Amino acid sequence: LGFSRASLYYYVEDREDLMFQVYLRSSEIMARRLEEAARLSKGTLQVLGNFISSILDPAEPELAALSEIGLLDQAARETVLGIFEAVVARLASLLEAGAKGGQIRRCDFEIVARTIISIIHSIPLNSALAEALRVSRREIIVAANDILADGWGAEREREVNPPPVDFAPLLAQGGGLF
Repeated sequence: LGFSRASLYYYVEDREDLMFQVYLRSSEIMARRLEEAARLSKGTLQVLGNFISSILDPAEPELAALSEIGLLDQAARETVLGIFEAVVARLASLLEAGAKGGQIRRCDFEIVARTIISIIHSIPLNSALAEALRVSRREIIVAANDILADGWGAEREREVNPPPVDFAPLLAQGGGLF
């Protein structure tokens, strides 16, 4: 980022504090974006679409997946997980309201909420894969929203014809070691 270690340590005490601040910020952004989407959207699918699109907008900073949360001390971990679990609960309640309103199928709302968050976290991690497959981040966001709104589970009789994908760029390339 172009600043020195001394500059970094002006803002954080140590690596654990840096990790805590990153996880806290990511969880707070996710909570804020979900509330904005719920306030500004009508219907469960529109809320989900706007939430996913706003979180994954390429112009916005990427969120950190809570993959190393166990390294934080108990107080920091509880703080971050408290916000994160509130997002899961809020998302699950939106899904449940959508099912009651007939907009989506009944499901295990908590599992689906966690799956949506997992999709949100996995897309930035797969940027190299997307580039190799020549798929833009916008296309991935559209696909994620489409899967949630009109996924194969919505109409099981509907024929699914995904576009062909060339996996050749992902093959190991031969070459000399020396």
